[in-house]
Formats: sequence, C-alpha cells, structure tokens
Amino acid sequence: MHIPQLNGQDQQLTLTVGENGHYTLEGEEFTVNGMVGQRLEKDGVALTIADIKAKPGTQFVLSQRTELEAINALQETFTVSERSKESGMLELTMTGDDPQLITRILNSIANNYLQQNIARQAAQDSQSLEFLQRQLPEVRSELDQAEEKLNVYRQQRDSVDLNLEAKAVLEQIVNVDNQLNELTFREAEISQLYKKDHPTYRALLEKRQTLEQERKRLNKRVSAMPSTQQEVLRLSRDVEAGRAVYLQLLNRQQELSISKSSAIGNVRIIDPAVTQPQPVKPKKALNVVLGFILGLFISVGAVLARAMLRRGVEAPEQLEEHGISVYATIPMSEWLDKRTRLRKKIYFLISSAIVLKISPSWRWITRRILLWKPYVRYEPVCISL
Repeated sequence: MHIPQLNGQDQQLTLTVGENGHYTLEGEEFTVNGMVGQRLEKDGVALTIADIKAKPGTQFVLSQRTELEAINALQETFTVSERSKESGMLELTMTGDDPQLITRILNSIANNYLQQNIARQAAQDSQSLEFLQRQLPEVRSELDQAEEKLNVYRQQRDSVDLNLEAKAVLEQIVNVDNQLNELTFREAEISQLYKKDHPTYRALLEKRQTLEQERKRLNKRVSAMPSTQQEVLRLSRDVEAGRAVYLQLLNRQQELSISKSSAIGNVRIIDPAVTQPQPVKPKKALNVVLGFILGLFISVGAVLARAMLRRGVEAPEQLEEHGISVYATIPMSEWLDKRTRLRKKIYFLISSAIVLKISPSWRWITRRILLWKPYVRYEPVCISL
C-alpha cells in the first residue's frame, strides 16, 4: 500500500466494501472501484487487497504513516528488558488499546529478530566458506611444492631417512603446527564476535603464545641434529604441516556447507505474545486514592496559606502586647454572620436571645468610655472584628 501526501499533508482514504469482492476507494480528489486480489493504482495511490472479511457497506479508513512516525510511535509503547541479570532471556512488552494489534506486532518483531539472526549466521558461514574456497588452491599448491622438494632432496642424498629421535621431534612439531593452524581458523571466527579484551579471545591468544614457545623449544632440538637430518626434517615438516592444513580446510569447507544450508541461528522464541486479560492502565482504584490524597494536600495547603496570609487581630492579648487596652469583647453572632454571607446583605439583630448575650458587653464599653472621657483630649474608639 502506498498513499502519497496531498498538498504536503497526509491524506486518508475511505474504503467501502461492495458485493462479490468489489470495493470503492474514495479520496479527496478521486473515487475508484477495485477488486479483491487485483492491484489498484490511481493518482499515485497503490493498493492490493488480498481478502476482505466484512459485510457490504462496511467502511474502513486507510492511512499511511511515514517510517519515522511509525518508529517514534513504537518507541513510546515498546520496551525490551532482560528477565534476570546475565540470563540471556529478553522480555518484549507493548501497551496499546487494541489487544489483537499489539499481539501481532510483538510476534512480528520476535519473528523478524529470529530471521535476522538466522540470516546473520548464514552470512557468516558464507563469508567463511568463500575464504576457504580461495585458500584451498593456494594450500594445495604449497603442499605439492613441499612434496616435490622433499622427493628431490631424497633423490640427491640417496633416499635419506629420519632416525627415531628425529621422527619423534617431527611428530611433535607437526602436532604443534596443526594446533597453531586450528587457532588461526578459530581466531578468524572469534574476531567477528568479540574484541581482543574478551576472555575467550584472551584465552586463545594465551594458548597461541604457549604453542609458539613449544615450537621454539623443538626448533632448538632440531638445530642440534646433523645438517642432513635437519634438512630432511624441515622438508618433512613442511609436507606434513601442509597436508594437515589442507585436510583441515577440506573438513571445514564441508562443515560450513552443511551449516550454511541448515542455519538455525542461536536465538529461540520461548513464548508467543499474549495480552493481559485486564487492562494494565489506567488503574482506577489507584487514581481515586491518589486523587483523594492530592486533594487533601491541596486543601490543607490552602488553609495554611490562608492562615499565614491573614494579618487580622485574633485575640485580645495581641492588642495588649502593644499597649492597647481591651475593655470588653462582644461575642459574634453566628446567625447574623451566616445570613450576611448567604444573602450578601446587612441584617440587624432582632432576636432577644442574641441581644441579651451581647448587651452586657456593650454596657461595659459605654461605661468605660464615659469614665475616661474627661481625661482624654481625643475620643477615638476602635472596634475590631
């Protein structure tokens, strides 16, 4: 499917299912009929529908994302984690509102990863096989030359043979050379997987160093032999080593040919993707609890902030601390305060019970004012609510 942009914007197409495998595709600037199983091309739109399982008249909205949009959307909902440390087991998880869709996506990702792993293994075997096929003719040519040199030397020296000591040394040298050759092939494979500081690579290098030291020791024993024995041993060693290398290459070629044709990779899919029977989010109970706690904190904070911002007089002692005399306190009428706040009007006290509560305070205030009036120049009276 390919849906081009229209005026620089992504466009959506409407597909209406028809009778007997027919359908109608509608865009902003075109309408075209199509058939299931046949490729449809119109105004840059390319579409092939293999099958439709829907009743006639059913409509579908078709849209296409760019590769970057699809990657970004996948990264927001897709996660990969290791089940346990150094277990080599990966767990793929994905969230979404369509269980069937996310199941298909996860299974597709797992299968693609498996196929890529198999293809990578086959590619490695193919590269190694090509290398061996290039090396085999060269190794065979070197073996033929070594055998020819040995035969020529024996003919010149009247068929010189090696004594028992020389044969034993020759066997040891050939054995060491064979192991070094095997390490060379092994290193070519390991170098594609690990760096030189990896434990596997370091173990290979240490073994190579040990074998090279052993070969130096054997070469010293050879140098102590007569010159004729040395030359025969050297030529024989070249022949035996070349023959061993050639056989190793042939065996390795057969192994790689079999491995390439039956590559299975080193990855296994343990379980297919399954969806949870219940939605993982939103968690309604948790949201209710968090909302209650958040509302409680906001309410407490608002009350504390209001109390901190209020700078009024709350107790008579606050005035007395500043040298202001408090002669009386009048109790506040809850009835009057409530009616004033609800009706937004000013009411007078008409209840005799309420008036009786506040009358003594008013009489005390007036009495104190009359007593102090002859002694003050000004007559200020402060009433604080």
